[in-house]
Amino acid sequence: MRGNVLGKFLFVFAVLLMSSAAVFWAVTSFYKIQSSYQAAADTVSEIGIYAQGISGIVNKLPNSENDAAYQADLKKIRSLLRSMELNHASMLRGNPAMLAEEPFAAELIAIYRAAPLDAATQVQAYINNVHLLLKTPPAGVNQENVFWAYLKSPVKRGFIEMISQTIRNYRTVNESRTSDVIAIAVGMFMAIIVLALGGYLLYLRLQPGEHKAYAGSAAGSNVASVLREFRMIPEKTEKRIEMIGKKRIPVQ
Repeated sequence: MRGNVLGKFLFVFAVLLMSSAAVFWAVTSFYKIQSSYQAAADTVSEIGIYAQGISGIVNKLPNSENDAAYQADLKKIRSLLRSMELNHASMLRGNPAMLAEEPFAAELIAIYRAAPLDAATQVQAYINNVHLLLKTPPAGVNQENVFWAYLKSPVKRGFIEMISQTIRNYRTVNESRTSDVIAIAVGMFMAIIVLALGGYLLYLRLQPGEHKAYAGSAAGSNVASVLREFRMIPEKTEKRIEMIGKKRIPVQ
């Protein structure tokens, strides 16, 4: 009896252990995918925001009222440029979330450099043009300046569209990997259910004593009921004979 209880306990414990492991794997994988790919999409989005901010200030430079206003605008550009460079560097390392260890670094870098967009090259070109514009004397910053012309409208140059498409690429891969995790998790839970059911049926088959005892008790009860049926006939007959004898009616 004690062995049966221990066996049931171990069986339930094994099922719970497998279920817990499956849940842990699914939650951990989902979190890693979401944190990595969503961080990449957010970082690229910020690069686009910084580029638009820089271009907005660049367009004002040729019409600056005085040198103080011009220098103030350059200071704003440098601040946005530093933030843009930090994001660009994190994307080149494949670690936009700044994790101690990024499990999807190679894939994040591959998407950032993937043709035909090649976001890495286009962002670096934008950064280089900003540096060159900052080195240009104030008198040379005008509508004829090639660096100014390059930076004045990231939308027309297709820079913002490139940023948007790169973000969509990260989100597409994110959704695909998340779907894979969900499908694998469902498969694992189905396998656990099948194994649990199969194990339970096997456990029942390996308990012959209980089945024999049950069969014996069932057979005994059947025999007893049959004997009771047979016994009813002589009891009725004896009572009838006694009644007939009292009335002294000859029995035919």
